[in-house]
Amino acid sequence: MARTHEFGSGPLFTAAARIYGTAVCGFLLVAANLPLVLSPLFLSAPGGMLWLALTAIPVGPAVVAGASAYRRLLAGTSRSVSRDFLRALRSSAADATAVWLPFLGLLTMAGVNLLHLGDLSPQLQSPLRAGLVLFSVLVCTTAINALMIVSRFRFRTRDAVRLAFWCLGARKRASLAIAAVVVLSAWVLTQTTVFLLPFLSGPLVCVVTAISRPVLSLVEERFTVAA
Repeated sequence: MARTHEFGSGPLFTAAARIYGTAVCGFLLVAANLPLVLSPLFLSAPGGMLWLALTAIPVGPAVVAGASAYRRLLAGTSRSVSRDFLRALRSSAADATAVWLPFLGLLTMAGVNLLHLGDLSPQLQSPLRAGLVLFSVLVCTTAINALMIVSRFRFRTRDAVRLAFWCLGARKRASLAIAAVVVLSAWVLTQTTVFLLPFLSGPLVCVVTAISRPVLSLVEERFTVAA
């Protein structure tokens, strides 16, 4: 039986389906990370950075679920983006959390150090700030590679992390593109408001999912065996 399309067929219907799927994906990402969305309200309070780190734990599983759902949408095999998202969230939550937590720890450490740079001499602040920002971009890029790998394959946690680091050099263009997305997103949020993030989350996950296709193709070619 031929598969029915929610929006019909043809270029316009395909575009409408992808726009709708991106919007649904963004809504589900925000719903899964609602405490994180509200965390800027409490960031200046005592323990604000710890609260931010704790509320960011669901980011990994949510990104993996969003990437999995959007990949099915791009492939034309999705009947329901929300159903695909929830199914992927249930099946990959444990693996995604295990991969995401080490990167979240590194980002938290960098954030704490950035917040306390004012305690140092002015001569040290600029180079240390630049180093911490570059370190954070590298961590975010590697974390995205790892989460994209988890969204497609079932490797052990340490193997997924190793592959994510290996892909930085093996797929330089894709890694640089992801890093550029990270930097541009951070710049936009710092120049506007962090409360813009809920509206950007869906498109951002969709963009990095599309950018990561060469990374996943390489992993599939080198480290998987056809059934």
